[in-house]
Parts: sequence; C-alpha cells; structure tokens
Amino acid sequence: MRDDRVATYMTSTREAFVSHLVSTVSLRRYLYLIGVAGLAPVAIFSLVLIWFLADWERSRIERASIRIAEQTSTILESELRILLAELAGLATSTSMRDQDFRGLHQEARRLVAGHDEVVLLRRLDETQLLNTQVPFGAPLPPAVPIPDEVKQRFRQGSASVGSVYKSPISGEYRVPVVLPVQLDHGDPLLLAVTVPTTRFAPLLANAAPPGWVIGVADGNGTYVSRSQEHQRFTGTPGVREYLQLAVGDRGSFVSSNRDGLELLAGFARLDFAGWLIAANIPLAEVHAPLRRTLLLIALGFLSALAVALVTAFVLARRLSRATNILMTSAAEVGMGRTAAVGSGFAELDSIGDAFVQADRKIVARTRELERVLEAVPAAVWYNFGTDVETTAANPVATELKAVQPPSSKAEGDTIGPQSAPTDMLIDALTGGESDQQEREYLRDGEKVTLLVSSRPLLDNDGLVHGAVAAGIDITRRKIDEEKRKLLINELNHRVKNTLATVLSISQQTMRLTATKDEAQEALTSRLVALSRAHDILNKESWHSADVRDLVREACSVGFQERVTCEGPPTRLHPETSLALSLALHELVTNAAKYGALSNGDGRVNITWARHSNSLRERLVIRWEEENGPIVQPPTRRGFGSRLLGRVFEGEDGDGLSIEYKASGVICIMTMTLRASAQ
Repeated sequence: MRDDRVATYMTSTREAFVSHLVSTVSLRRYLYLIGVAGLAPVAIFSLVLIWFLADWERSRIERASIRIAEQTSTILESELRILLAELAGLATSTSMRDQDFRGLHQEARRLVAGHDEVVLLRRLDETQLLNTQVPFGAPLPPAVPIPDEVKQRFRQGSASVGSVYKSPISGEYRVPVVLPVQLDHGDPLLLAVTVPTTRFAPLLANAAPPGWVIGVADGNGTYVSRSQEHQRFTGTPGVREYLQLAVGDRGSFVSSNRDGLELLAGFARLDFAGWLIAANIPLAEVHAPLRRTLLLIALGFLSALAVALVTAFVLARRLSRATNILMTSAAEVGMGRTAAVGSGFAELDSIGDAFVQADRKIVARTRELERVLEAVPAAVWYNFGTDVETTAANPVATELKAVQPPSSKAEGDTIGPQSAPTDMLIDALTGGESDQQEREYLRDGEKVTLLVSSRPLLDNDGLVHGAVAAGIDITRRKIDEEKRKLLINELNHRVKNTLATVLSISQQTMRLTATKDEAQEALTSRLVALSRAHDILNKESWHSADVRDLVREACSVGFQERVTCEGPPTRLHPETSLALSLALHELVTNAAKYGALSNGDGRVNITWARHSNSLRERLVIRWEEENGPIVQPPTRRGFGSRLLGRVFEGEDGDGLSIEYKASGVICIMTMTLRASAQ
C-alpha cells in the first residue's frame, strides 16, 4: 500500500511541477528574448543612422537643386543680355536718331536674318511702327497692351524683359526684351526684340541633370519654357500652391505639380527679367537610395535575427531535453526506483543527486507517519508554513472533502471559502488550540457537520511552524437528531389539532341534537369521517390529499354509484383536507336523510375547478342534487350548516353558497389553495 501511496504522491508532484513550468515563461522563450535583446541595440543604431543619412541626403539634394537653378539662371541671363545688346546697337543707329523708320526696318531685318528673332518698334499704346515679320508699310495689328505700372518704368528709361505673350501674327508664344528710346520730349518709343519660348527649351534641357526637370516662369507665374514637354507647358499658368512656396531669392521646398506628382524643388530668381527658375526632382527619386539602404539594413537585421533565433532554438532544445531527463529521474527516485541522472549539464546533474538524497530521508519519515495515520479512524489534516493550504494526511481525510461556507466566518474576515478545516488550522497557526468543536461546512452543495480538534506544531524554539487538525463527520448523527425533533413536534401539532377538532365536533353535536341516541349516532359517524380523512393523509405521509380521493371516500358508504365527480387533479393541505372531508360528510348525510340520496332515483353531481389570478389560486367545488324529493329550506341552522360556514370562511372571495331549489340542493364552496397544495 505504501508503494501505491508514494506513486500517487510523486505523480501528483510531477504534474504540479509540469503545470508550474507551463504557467511560467519557458527557457526557450527566455533564450529567444535574449537573442532579440542582443540585436535591439543594433536595430536602434541602424534606425538612428538611417535617420541621419536621410537628413543628410535630403540636405544634399536641396543644395544641388538650388545650385542647378542658379546655374540655369546665369545661362538665361547671358542669353537675354545678348538680346539687349542687339537692341542697344539699333537704338544708337543713325536711322533711329533721324527717325528713318524705313532704314531702321532694313537694319533690323539684316540683324535678325537667319534667326528666330523679331524686331519691332511701338508706342506705349498699342500702335506698332515697324515689325520685321512683315514688309515695311504693310498694315500692322495692334500690339499687346502694356500695364500702367510697366509703362511708368518705360517712361523712366528702364529696360526690361516682358511677359510671355501669344504673337498676333504667328500665333506662337514669344518673350520680348524691351529698350525705351527717347527721341523727343514726349513718351519714349519702345524698341523690342522678341524670341519664341522654344529658344530656351534646349538651354534648359542641357542644364538639367538626368532625372531632373527645370522650369522657367515669368513674373506673372506663366510658364516660359520647360526642359521636358515644352509645348505642353509654355504659355500656361503655373500651379498656384507651387508658386506660393517660392519665397525669396533662392531656396527649396516640397510641392506637387499639376499631375499630382510630389516634387522637391530648388529655385532661384533672375532679377533682370523677374523670372523664376526651378529645378525639380520627384521625391520618389530622392528617397530611392534611402529605401535601398533601409532594405539592405532590414535584410541584414532579419538575417542576424534568424541566426539568433535558430541558435536559441538549438540551445533551448538541448536544455529542454536535459530538464525532461531530470524530471523523469526525480519521478523514478520518488517511486523508489534508482535512476541515473545524465543530462549533459553538470548543474542539472547536481540537482538530480540532491533529489535522490532528499527522497531517501523523506521516505524514512513517511513510513513512520503513514503507519500511525492509517490506524486512526478520524480524518487528519495538516499545514506547514504560513500559506493557508490544507493537506489531507490519511485516507479518511482524503475522502472527506468539505468547504467552509462564507456565512460562517467572523465579521470582517476577507478570506474566501476554505477547505475544511482550514479555519481551525488558521487558529492553530496563531498558537490557539481547540477541542471537540462542532463546525458546519458545505460538501457538494450540502451542509455537513464535523467535530474538530486542532493543535499548533512548534519547533525547537517554541515557534509555530505548522498546525494539525482531526475531525469526525457527525453529519448523520445531527440529521437524525433534527429528524427526531421534527417528528416529535409534528406529532404534537397534529395530535393537538385532532383533539381540538374532536372536541369541537363533540360540543356541537351534543348541543344541537335532541336525544342521547341521536347524539351518539351523529358523533360516531362524524368521527368515522374524520378517521377516513386521516387514512387518506397517512397514505400520503401527511403531505397533501387529492380532492377526488376525499369525495370518493365521503360517498363510499352505499352511494358511490349515485354520485358522479369530475374535476382536475388538485391536492389540498392536510388541514384543508380534514375540513373538506367533514363538510362533504355533512352534505352526504343531509342528502341521505332529506335530499336526493333519500329515494331511489336521486343523484348527486360533484364538480370542481381551479381559477387563478395574479395574486392567488382558488378552488371552486359545486355540489348539485337532482331527482330527489322537493327540498324545503331548513327552519334552523344545524351542525352541518355551521360546519360548512366555518370551513369556508377565509380570505376575500372564499365562502359558501347554498341554494334550496325544488329539484335539489345546490352548494358552491370556494376556498383559497394554500402554497403546499399541488
């Protein structure tokens, strides 16, 4: 038997140990965490490095965009100043000084011959004086209107580069370079050379590095030219949000073009012409090197993480195998069998050896204690240490599992329900002792009573280090005592009620009968009816009685074939059953003497029904006689009438209704069903 107990103990111990390992963090998971934690600083450093690299790359490209815009503005300014120099030469010619416009027209045509340039002379209004696109003297269309603020600059003698306009002669987009010429004291004449915007597209294309787009806008924000798709953009207005970000002489910003493509732009302004030169590159191109770097770093990190996790997996697998070997060896030792501990780890092997030595000592003490506890017929529990954990010490205690109900604890105790007899052990752990105390507990939802004694366990210094308690289950004895008390009380109650009923019947019978023989006969029959009701209740252990059984018993003396009864199954409280039995006996007796049962043709119909409402349930019994002699209402109230009236006096709605018809008596009895009725 000892081997079975030890095997059970070690199996439960092993299961508890395994459950503890499952509920805690596994060694494999710890190794995974170590691997990830070792790579975390590398990942953080890489992210910081990427952040600095991204910031540096962004700054580098911003500086490059501004530099490209400035270099392009220098090229455009040189081109425009060459055109202005040509105008200056014409303005100082003899033909201009003498206002020989025909000669000036010839000189201008020689100057622009073979080029895409057009020279014209006009007034501040829309009047053209000459235009090299048409022969001299041919009708000229009105010139492009000049804003008032620009006219004021021309009156002051300032040369300028005009805005992009659409030529009224050729229909192409052109840009004028204008030089005011003062010939008299009136408004100056405007000598201008215009070039098509296509002239600037090759310059921008040559200045734009691969992947970049350079755009030029005049002072009104209208596209002059673009290094790509010149024809699509020239003469069209620029994106408003884009132009609003170009603040100052030079700088950079991020914006979207009219196609929705997000760009990084560097810009510079050409003060001579008032133009905006912007070098643009898509943000995707800016971020591409950064994304490639980030991808390489991410791949490197994932590779390192994979190596770390694989290494952790291999180590964890070896440690897990070694731990299982140690656990198996410990279980074998606990079951009394020798097991070699060879886990491959010196530390774990030392633990295994300690298990073997400890088990030998525990087994020696366990043998002594088991013999004592197995001989004790009472249940024994013990507790060591400060944790409130009760342990069964013998088979009787193992079978007797009970829980202390919370309602039985002292007020203010916050400890939840405990296994019996934890409350006694808690007292003993504080140094208290108890003898033969009855304690109530719950076992499988039922109340049990234990007779418990407890003692503290003291060490060599007199300090409490545990507690022990012994208890006997006296539940059956307590139940038997309660049953005896209940039966005695019930017997006393029923005897008193029966004696009171007999006394009342006797008094009423003696007072309402004329002769001794009549009184004796009436009293005997009534006591017999009471006895029959007792017999019905005895069969049902005095729980309740069915109405149908009471009716049949009352009519069983020679009238069963002449009495019909019909109604639903209804059970009545014992006291109500006795009263109804006496009432039916009186009705049967009166019907046999004076009513339908006094001749050979009469019959009695007894029916009943149950009626319910939200507050109570009532039973209505109808007694109806037929084919009997003509009934005369009684001249005095006899025993039966008094009994019926007293039986059916009760709650509101209860009562008795008797109608004396010529065809027979009709009696309607209404009573409230008590809670115990079925």
